[in-house]
Amino acid sequence: MLFIPFISLYAIAEHEGGMIDMALAKANIDPTKIPPNRLDEVLTKLGIDPKRVPETVKRKFKMKSTAASAPASKDVGELMVDAAVVPKATTEEAGEDPDAYHFDDNGNIVPDLPEEEWELSAILVQSRGGYFAQMLIYNFKVVDDRASAVNPATEMRLFFDTFLAGSTQILLIISAFVTVVAGASIMTTIYNSVSARLREIAILRALGATRVRILSLICAEAVLVGLIGGVLGIIVGHALSAAGSVFLNKTMGESINWLTVGKGEIWYLLAVCVMALLAGLVPAMKAYRTPVANNLVAA
Repeated sequence: MLFIPFISLYAIAEHEGGMIDMALAKANIDPTKIPPNRLDEVLTKLGIDPKRVPETVKRKFKMKSTAASAPASKDVGELMVDAAVVPKATTEEAGEDPDAYHFDDNGNIVPDLPEEEWELSAILVQSRGGYFAQMLIYNFKVVDDRASAVNPATEMRLFFDTFLAGSTQILLIISAFVTVVAGASIMTTIYNSVSARLREIAILRALGATRVRILSLICAEAVLVGLIGGVLGIIVGHALSAAGSVFLNKTMGESINWLTVGKGEIWYLLAVCVMALLAGLVPAMKAYRTPVANNLVAA
């Protein structure tokens, strides 16, 4: 297991500010309407300990409320421009807030938080998987709710199922249309090939090949073309998935199991072979009806 200390979050001052913004939004509270002297009181009512909020974050919220409550400047004329009073919040807002951490002599990040306030935010546990993983999540949800358990693999699966389901269906529809066009192409190609080989077919018939044998040869040729095309398509698709897996792993930390051949791919390959067989029936019937005598004399 891997222990992740909570102090690492304090190295990012925006984290605590974002948590407060989210709590205020849920409570329908406008941060600009909070008086600076009542900020700690509001945070306490929201369930946030003011002592654990960095002063840099508090200063930002106080500046928001001060700037919002400052009276609008009136037109005082050119002679009174220098005498105009500039709100203090404006001058403070112009500068940058100090970071919530500092560097030691070795260049390590040291959060500006007392050690007694250090807490544990997450524990990464590698379970045995399956039933044990589900029981671990169930215990935190039902038995003891002082902490929560999250399965990253399940969450990523839900993410892909939610956001990529529509695009997956579109790709399946496009692949179906491409398959139909490929079937028509197979039928046209083999039909032209049979038309150019009528004399050879007639010779085979003269040597004793039956009509059924000729029909079988033409259909086998069509199935072989479809099988080779389907296998090449699976290989190219998995190669593209490997490239996409590398990209997703670098950008989202999640890869694709591109080596696994799914059942859907096997069924799709069988469907392509059946479609190629049906596409080869048209030229095969032409070869089946080829008259032997006429085509032997034709050449």
